[in-house]
Amino acid sequence: MIRPPSLLSNAKARPRRAPFALLAALVSGCVAPGANLREPPAPAQRSATAAPLLRWVALPERALVDAFRARAAKFLRPEDARLLATLCEREAVLAHHAFLAAEDPALRAGLSRGLGHPAYAASEAARAASPAEHARARASYAQAVALAPVDRTRARRAAEEAAAGFRDCGDRLRAGAAQALACGLALEERDPTLASSEPVVPAQRAAAALLALGSRWLRGERDPEAAREAADRALEAGDDAVLRCLEEDLACGLVDPAAGAPDFALRWEAGLARAALRRGEALRALAHAQAALRRSEALGHAPSAARLRLAQAHLAAGRPDPALAVAQEALEAAEGPSAAAAAQSVLAEALLHLGRPEAAAARYARAQEAAERAGDDRGALRAGVNRAFASLRARDTESAAEAVASVVALGPLDREGRDLVARRDIASVLTDLLAGKAEPSAAAARVEAVLDFARQAGCLEVVERYAGLARALRGAGGAARRGS
Repeated sequence: MIRPPSLLSNAKARPRRAPFALLAALVSGCVAPGANLREPPAPAQRSATAAPLLRWVALPERALVDAFRARAAKFLRPEDARLLATLCEREAVLAHHAFLAAEDPALRAGLSRGLGHPAYAASEAARAASPAEHARARASYAQAVALAPVDRTRARRAAEEAAAGFRDCGDRLRAGAAQALACGLALEERDPTLASSEPVVPAQRAAAALLALGSRWLRGERDPEAAREAADRALEAGDDAVLRCLEEDLACGLVDPAAGAPDFALRWEAGLARAALRRGEALRALAHAQAALRRSEALGHAPSAARLRLAQAHLAAGRPDPALAVAQEALEAAEGPSAAAAAQSVLAEALLHLGRPEAAAARYARAQEAAERAGDDRGALRAGVNRAFASLRARDTESAAEAVASVVALGPLDREGRDLVARRDIASVLTDLLAGKAEPSAAAARVEAVLDFARQAGCLEVVERYAGLARALRGAGGAARRGS
């Protein structure tokens, strides 16, 4: 097990209070309760080109793929392999499409290792064995992707040529991608005869289920089970492109996937709300979260979880007051300490948005207590870390130190647990710094030790969020020495 570094203060350093205005800017926001700890890129604008009534081509936005490639390119050093693996795990669909689009061999090699499926290495081997033929097939595929929004007939022809070329090269991964694109374009031309290839890697499964649904629909089959399978695969994979297609197609009355499965509508609306929050689409998240709450109440389910989702959507939309009210309702409806802990954490987050960090820290303390009563070690760890950062925002270093001391990681840690431990140790550094117990230069060295641990542990968000902290602390120390 990877051990976090020691963060004991340097006893020989002379305490000096660094300028609070600078240090406050270094204290980042708290970890959202139950969050996947990442900040989604801003959604790209969809092309204004007229789309068919039903959509079966599920390609991610080019801007999202390009943004992912730029992000992944920062972690190609051997020491950052765990970080890239974390990124590929959390964004498997974008990582897959980034691999298909990448011309940089170092980036493809890194993504291949991060995705961890042998099909990517086999694709690279096929590319090296037949470079000219593979290049022609790649050019055809790129043409198909570019033409898909504007000329489906030409795009389909190019995709079919690419699929044939990749098959001749022995590249099953790219042949599957090109064939799936050709099949989707055929369906949009109302031709169900083009058979789709089987998905080669997990990132292709949701799109394959979407294509199977489209083929059945064009053949006159209205199969709710097929729609549910496509939806569940897309939600499980986090495939936003497939989710968008399904959302629009089902809204057109393609089929009623809730027929015979009343819980599906709730699962679908809740999943769409989570996906919209991940994409940063707050208003869409609000609409789906409200629909999920209505479904939950109609089915007689406990409303606490649905209300918390709605509160988080309000926060994403910059509406902390209704978020606070809805989270309070969720707390009153909570059944058991686990639900109460989740509600207290969302209440705390709303209070932070309202500029009330002292009250937020108190709520996080209650969340920590409730999680401990529920035997939820991870929840207690998360609430304690959030409590420490909320106390730092309130300039209450005594409460922050108490919160850091109360956070104990029990048992073996998975990636989220290691992430929280790293954040706790960052909070410890900042607490000592703001309390005047550590010089900025000594604090910078401790931050670097935490970041080394985070790199080894694959704690991507910690490394990205605090990458410049040590440099800023050293700059603060230099400024303090020049001013003394």
